[in-house]
Amino acid sequence: MLHTPLRRLAAGATATALLAGAFLIPAAIAAADELPPGEATESVVGEPSPEAAAPDDAEASELDAAPDEADEQTALAPEQAAEAVDLPTPDAATPETPVAAEQLVPTAASTDDPQDPSGEIAPGDTLEIPYTVTGAKMVFVYAIGASIDAAVVRGDGFRVPLNANGVVHSGEYYWLGQPDGVWTLQISNIGTRPITPEYELSYSTSSGTLELFSSANAPALSLTADPIVDGSRRSGLTVLSELTGPDGTTYSKPVPPIFPGSTQYSVNYTGLPDGRYFARVWTVVDGVTYQSSRTVGVHAAETDPPTVTLSTTPDAPNANGWFRSVSLAFSGTDAGSGYLDAAFAIDGGAEQIGYLGVRYPLAGDGEHTVRYRGRDYQHNYSAWEEATVRVDATAPQIALYGIAEGARYAVGEELFVEYQCGDATSGLVGGDCTADLPDGARVDTTTPGEYRFTIEATDLAGNTNRVVRQYSVIAPDTTDPVVDVEQPAVPASGWYLDEVTVRFTASDESGIRLIHYEYETNQGTVRRDIEADTAEVTFDRSQYYRLSYWAEDAAGNRSESRDLDLYVDATAPWVDMTTPADEPSILPNGHYAQHESVVVDFSCDDDASGIASCEGSTPDGELLPTGTPGTHELRIVATDVAGHRTERVVSYTVDAAPAQGGTGTGSSGTGGLASTGAENVVAALGLAALLLGAGAALTIRRRVRTR
Repeated sequence: MLHTPLRRLAAGATATALLAGAFLIPAAIAAADELPPGEATESVVGEPSPEAAAPDDAEASELDAAPDEADEQTALAPEQAAEAVDLPTPDAATPETPVAAEQLVPTAASTDDPQDPSGEIAPGDTLEIPYTVTGAKMVFVYAIGASIDAAVVRGDGFRVPLNANGVVHSGEYYWLGQPDGVWTLQISNIGTRPITPEYELSYSTSSGTLELFSSANAPALSLTADPIVDGSRRSGLTVLSELTGPDGTTYSKPVPPIFPGSTQYSVNYTGLPDGRYFARVWTVVDGVTYQSSRTVGVHAAETDPPTVTLSTTPDAPNANGWFRSVSLAFSGTDAGSGYLDAAFAIDGGAEQIGYLGVRYPLAGDGEHTVRYRGRDYQHNYSAWEEATVRVDATAPQIALYGIAEGARYAVGEELFVEYQCGDATSGLVGGDCTADLPDGARVDTTTPGEYRFTIEATDLAGNTNRVVRQYSVIAPDTTDPVVDVEQPAVPASGWYLDEVTVRFTASDESGIRLIHYEYETNQGTVRRDIEADTAEVTFDRSQYYRLSYWAEDAAGNRSESRDLDLYVDATAPWVDMTTPADEPSILPNGHYAQHESVVVDFSCDDDASGIASCEGSTPDGELLPTGTPGTHELRIVATDVAGHRTERVVSYTVDAAPAQGGTGTGSSGTGGLASTGAENVVAALGLAALLLGAGAALTIRRRVRTR
């Protein structure tokens, strides 16, 4: 292989070809599977770097960026981040050599400035290349060239300088999705001669990507790619790779499948000089280029262990040597391949991985032993070390007896305070708690008033517990309690309609022991003692009640018994109907003859408040209207004094009298029989016979409405 200078890719490729598919899920995402949630974002490439400004062309050959240990960790495959890496067998024992330009396979993902087909940037000028980004999960961007400064302006207008590694400037932006829109790559010539840099912006989506994993700071550089096209892993593809060293030297190799038919592709680069390289892999499927890139490190084999440091947050325990809460963190240095992580175990438990920059809370009260050691990228381990960390997160315990919260004590009453304090872990400051009175002391109850007793305990870790009891000392109570009665306003009738509720509230300086009430019913006397300062009773039956009540305070004083008279009417009045009634008239089946004389007879009554009115559509004692044939109603309304109302309706039927025949009467002198009245009897009997089968139409219905 031959050395080749910096190059730029085919000018005929367009941004449209770049964006025809979805690109690239970073190796950082895979490595993050081994990192605790939330920490991998700390190592995202693309933050401003002090190395962003590269020197002039004349100094380019001297560029050699030191390995970035934090970034290197994100380049690990999951299995490489925690355990020793079994890299594929190197392709050859001889060192890799630079590759001639004609041996390289250009990627269609690069593009030139449409306004500058040559891609050349004059000294002091800036080339801006726009890319349309839609639905990106991760965006990769890089520019290769000496004497350049590079940055990317995201779709939301935020500008991020690219990280510089020698002549390679690169950035990776991922995790939470990226803003849609036009991303602009900005490349500035900070040298003294025109330059033609290589550059590219590509991105991955949820359905199309090329995942890239790599070794880290190992003697041989291993690259592994997983192509995903239209949401599926693909085999049978041609995958290519390229490395660019810090001095611009380029190396290239195909990436074969790890075995025939595999959807995973892997390649080794051996014999590379130590340093950090810009690696990228790509494949073309149906005219769409899928690509992934990142910065990786190479370091010669070494066996020197790293130095590891255990730190805590807070930085140190308190003056007594205790933490109230604490978290652990592990860091280290390594002059060779670089510090990777630590292994640690707490109190002889399972071994855990302590990632750089991650804090691990230490839970559980007591004295803990932390055993730990460091590891570098070539899996050299430091010797095990131990540290003792003491934690007490629990406040002391206080048990207080003798004084009850809110208690009321009589003047001169004997009252003693007792308490116990303790702490199960670090112990109490001074060996005991502090209180207003010594344990077992008598409490002064000679003076009436409101008082407070306080006791406090603090342990050696600084946890504090405090108990406060409020109590009262009261003078002898010789006054009767006061009972207030609440009841609805008495209606104008003097009767409560349906029900009434009475509520008692008693008060006294020594407190209320009970409220007593009683009343008579038809079944006997009801008596209640309510041990509270409030009570209530509801009456919902028709009756006159005499409610007697009194209260007793805590000192034994009893209020004067009082009576409350209550009148309750919970039932409606009723109507008694005599005539018309369900009895036959002179006509069969309850019909009435036209003009029949029927005297209306009804009455009203009530169980409680009595009848206020009893009125019918035909008054009691008057004749029932029978002059008009047909069905008629007699309506009676009864109202009691409390206000209940009952309505009763009686329906009856009047039958029409038949028309009389003949040409005259006996008085007409036309030959007829003298009128004796017998013909009327005969006519009446005939009418009766005619109506015998007519059927009764007397119905009675009752409707009751209350209130």
